[in-house]
Amino acid sequence: MNNKKKILILGGEGFIGRNIAAELSDVFSCYSLGIEESVFGSGRKDVFIEGNAYKDKNLKKFDAYVHLIDNQVLDDEFEKEELKLIENIGFLKNSHLILFSSAVIYANSESPYAKRKIILEKFYEDYCEKNNINLTILRLFNIYGKFQIPYKQGSLIANILFNYQNNIPIEINDMSAKRDFIYAEDMAKFVRSVIENDFYGKTDLATGKLISIGDLLEICKKKVFIKEIEIIDKKNTENNLCPLGNNVLLEKVKLISMEEGLKKTAFFYEKNSDVIKKYLNI
Repeated sequence: MNNKKKILILGGEGFIGRNIAAELSDVFSCYSLGIEESVFGSGRKDVFIEGNAYKDKNLKKFDAYVHLIDNQVLDDEFEKEELKLIENIGFLKNSHLILFSSAVIYANSESPYAKRKIILEKFYEDYCEKNNINLTILRLFNIYGKFQIPYKQGSLIANILFNYQNNIPIEINDMSAKRDFIYAEDMAKFVRSVIENDFYGKTDLATGKLISIGDLLEICKKKVFIKEIEIIDKKNTENNLCPLGNNVLLEKVKLISMEEGLKKTAFFYEKNSDVIKKYLNI
């Protein structure tokens, strides 16, 4: 008899979801709901469920849910859409909901994306309290690692490594800009810890350390790159500053070094170069 906890990842076919599924599948019965399967789906250990959480009924029951979906409605339809998701998924009483939010609410709170995350947090705080569901809110900082597609929002490190491997000049807006980068596999380990230790409440998912883009590139040049690459410094100054993350779970996970994270990510892009180029149509 299988007594493993059953976990459903909503939006589990994306970059963050694939990393979480890879980690959780080692200890839980893990399922991923997505509109289409990830291009990195081969060799997966979790179960893919094709579907749209806002439109399709779920027929299975789960012990915990990881909510990664970005409800892109900001007007009066926001609550209606999220209530559709709740009805379709059927969150069980006393189950555990892990809701992903973002550090953008600190750095650029007036942006549409930040406003959506603020609304989402408040909505689920109220809903879970009223319906006896255990809630964890994870505010994710700058994440990088395997399964990330280059040239998308927040893909700076993916862009750097992919461009390097394909001899494309690397353009940097602001070398002095500092970010708190967290490696995707470490992020997934925090999610595992949250479920295993019944952690409820809010925390940032961050390392608590800032590094400048310039210093990041120096690590790449000294420890990751083996050939010369053109780096274009556009000498712009960014207005939004990245705060230090306050991760109350830091003692639960041994973080890998930036150097090791970059090396492992570079290896992933080298190994999956053809898949990524096909996806990007280049």
